Order: sequence, then structure tokens, then C-alpha cells
Amino acid sequence: MAAKKAADKVVSPGARFTNFLSKIFPKKPATYLSAQALETFKFDDIDFHTKKGKKLLYTIYRRHPTLFQMCRLRSSIGVPSVEIKTEDTAAQKVIAEMLKNLHPSGGLTFLKSWLRDLWIVTDVFGTGFVEPLWDKKHMNYLGLKNVHPISMDLLRQHGEKSLVKVDESGNPVGWLEELENQNKKKEHAFDDIKYLVFNQIGDEILGLSLLEPIYKTTWRLMNIEEGIASAIFRHGFPLYDITVSGAQEGRPPTKAQLDDAAKEVRGLNYKSEFIHPPNYKVKLMEAFSIGKGSDYTDTFIDMITSGSGLPRFFLMGSARELSRASALELQKPIQPSIKPSQEKLKLFFEKEILEPLMKANHIKEIPELILGEFKPATVKEEHEESGREKRGLQHFAEKKLPGLYLVQPHANLIYEGDKKQIIKSETGMKMLRKYVGKEMFLLSEDKVFGVIKLREPREIDVNDFIQLRYAHRVSDEERKEWWPGKKKLFAYEFEIVEMFEKLKHFDVPKGVQVLVKEVEIK
Repeated sequence: MAAKKAADKVVSPGARFTNFLSKIFPKKPATYLSAQALETFKFDDIDFHTKKGKKLLYTIYRRHPTLFQMCRLRSSIGVPSVEIKTEDTAAQKVIAEMLKNLHPSGGLTFLKSWLRDLWIVTDVFGTGFVEPLWDKKHMNYLGLKNVHPISMDLLRQHGEKSLVKVDESGNPVGWLEELENQNKKKEHAFDDIKYLVFNQIGDEILGLSLLEPIYKTTWRLMNIEEGIASAIFRHGFPLYDITVSGAQEGRPPTKAQLDDAAKEVRGLNYKSEFIHPPNYKVKLMEAFSIGKGSDYTDTFIDMITSGSGLPRFFLMGSARELSRASALELQKPIQPSIKPSQEKLKLFFEKEILEPLMKANHIKEIPELILGEFKPATVKEEHEESGREKRGLQHFAEKKLPGLYLVQPHANLIYEGDKKQIIKSETGMKMLRKYVGKEMFLLSEDKVFGVIKLREPREIDVNDFIQLRYAHRVSDEERKEWWPGKKKLFAYEFEIVEMFEKLKHFDVPKGVQVLVKEVEIK
């Protein structure tokens, strides 16, 4: 019997580990955690596709700055710019109308922001839901609604944890949306809701959240941060230990004496001057050392960084570490982690948004969504890192090159890498015809920025102009002022030959607008 009792008292390694953790972490977790997270280390029991699980993901995304920044950075890198490309004239008109419906004056800018929001939602919850809002004739979109994932689930037989309703072929029949503000439920046909997934296992319909693998880590980090915050507070506002002895030596104090002492020391702090009778003994309680607080959090932050796919110095915004890496080196670890999600977003938009729109208008060609490439370096820095020999302004000045004159801020935008195209009218195109492919100075005001080579121009109309604004950076106001009434324009891409570190001045000919045939450097 004694042997049996001894055996009953044997504690498993897992239980010993749990007991050890309970001593490290406070029994009362941080107050900003959701109620569901209070079940200590039972995370593996959570289904993050349920409403309860999705609320937990939502909580840590909103509450922890590293996760919040991680998702926003990934979306900005994945969708740096947007262009919808098609050669079909009818498709161009339909796309132009769609963009106008999305936003009257900035359709592409709105679309870029909308795609970034969808990316964030998909990272956080694993699945992003979109409800296309058609016009009455079902010919174009009036809007694209990002549906909150917490309110969405597959249509099920008896409730959240029951089997999914399927048709005879075994495919889900629909979605259930809970309208919390109206306390109603709304059913949708399966094809009426479009869903985006970045991380998918097998034939699962709903995706895996980017936050799920680092959920435990983040919860632990938040508890450690709460403990460090408490220690810092106690370091600045320490507790006092006050011993009260009885009126007669060797006798314990009475309850009345203790109550009187409590009233007298109430509000005592480091600024107070406390005068007390000899039977009071006052001392400070030892505070927890906070000298190595960051050592406790670094390991957890490294694990979160690993889950994000972004370099730590990039995610955490450490300028000291950032300065040690070249801009080109920065891109190497970022692109492989972003590219798969970027490709899935592109395929989703073309298949689920653009293809139904084209079918509704009896157009066979499906336009292409072009997402720009993330480039943190300026053009000047890229040129320096490329290994190309720098020849300097004097070398080019001796050649007496022609110059392309641009109104500011457009020359500066090229210099900083934010402008990829130059727009000219038919008159300007004819003036530059013989200079295509040749070295030209880039000029503005009285400054020489560098040397570029123009490529063959592409004829564009007003719709193209709007869609390419991210590349040429010319506003509608500038277009109307510079080329009033013009329906046909020309877009030049260009090659950067060299950008100068120190800008030089040149003699500005009177009335110059497009071309300086021979630049005279001062």
C-alpha cells in the first residue's frame, strides 16, 4: 500500500516542467490578454479556425507591436505598387470604369491600399474573404468588400464544430456570415465569396495563419514583458516593510496599534518624510534587478522574427544594424519570403476578381495584375553597389552631352529611385527621337543630376496614364497644365548610367522645356 502511494506521488517530466513554468510566470497573466488566453499553456487545444481561436489571433496582432509591424511591413513590401495591364481596348475601358467606381480620383491608389489590407487580414487569420459588389446590370463592380474573418465560416450542419455542409460532389455549399452589429446571420453561396489563402496544407479550404506558429512564443513574451514592467515600477516605487512592536518590550502589538500604524504610513513614498515612534522599524523591500531585462526577451523576439521571414534589423527598425548592410543585400532575405505570397495574391486577383468581370462583359482576355518589386535602395545606391566603375561628372562633361530637362520634383524622384518613366507629348517625342539609346544628362532647374539613356517610347492614352501613375509620378493637374486636351502621350523607360554624388550647375538656356542640345557645365 505504501509502495502504491509512493508511485502515485511520482510526477511526470511534463508536470515538473509545468510546475517550473508556473513559478517563472505570474499566476495572473497580463490584463490585456483575452479571457481565452488565461488557460495556461493549453494552446494546442485551440482551433484557430473557430471564432474563439480567431479572436485570440486578433488580440495578439492588435496588442503586440512586433506582430502589428510585421504584418504591415509584409503587406507594404508585397504590394509596393499596382498596375493592371491589358492590350484589349474593351478590357481597358472596363478596368478604367472599375477603378473609377472604387475611387473617383485615385482608383489605383485605392486598389493598392485595398490589396495591402487583404494581405494583412490573410497573414493574421490565414484566410482573407472578399465579397464583390456588382452593379444592377452585373457588368462591373461598385466595390470590393473585405469581410472580417471573425464573422465568416463555412456553412455547417449543426454549429461551429460540426461537419461542413457539402453537395453531392463533396464540395462546400456556402458560407455563414454573422452580422454582430445587427445580431443576424447571413448565408452566402460558396462562389459569391472569394477567399485568399497564403499557407495551405493539403486540400484544406481555410488557410494557416502566419501568427499561429508563433502564438505561444508571443504569449510568453507578453507575460515576460508584463513581469519586467512590474519590476520597473517597483524599482521606481519600492514597497516599505514596517515592523510595529508592542508598547511593552517583548509583547506583540495590539490590533488597534497595527490599525493606527497603517493609517500613519498610508501614502508613504520616496518623497515622504516619515517621523515615527521608536516602536516602528522601517526598511525598503529589495527590488528585482532589471539590468538584464532585454536578455529575457531577445530569444522570443528572435523566434517571432524567424516566423515573419524578415530580417530582425528590418522588422525592429534598428538604424545601427541597418547601416551595416547594403541596400542590395537587404533584399536577399526579404524577397524569398515575400514572393510566394505575392504570387498567390496576383493569381487570386486575376482569377477571382478580374476573370468574372471580363466574362460579364464577354471579353476573352484576362488582364494582368502587376505588383512592383520591393527596392529599398535609391537608384544612386544601386548603381554604386552594382560594381560598375564610376567615371564622374568630369568624364561626361568632356563629351559635351545633350541634356533632358525635367520640371521638379521629377528629376529628384529619378535620383531617389521613385520615378521609373518619363512622359512626353507627341511634340516632345519628336524632339527626343534621335536621342533614344544615347547618353544624356538629367537636368532640372540649374542642376545636373546624372546621366541616363532613354528607351524607345510607348504610346499611351489617358487610361494608361492613370494606371501608370505609380511609375511616372505625374499628377492629373500637371497633365492638364502641360498637355491640355492631349489624348495621346508617350511613356519612356530609361537606363541609369550614373548618378552623381555632388550635383553640379549648368548654364540654363532661355525658354528650355524639354531638351538642351549641348550642356555647358559650370
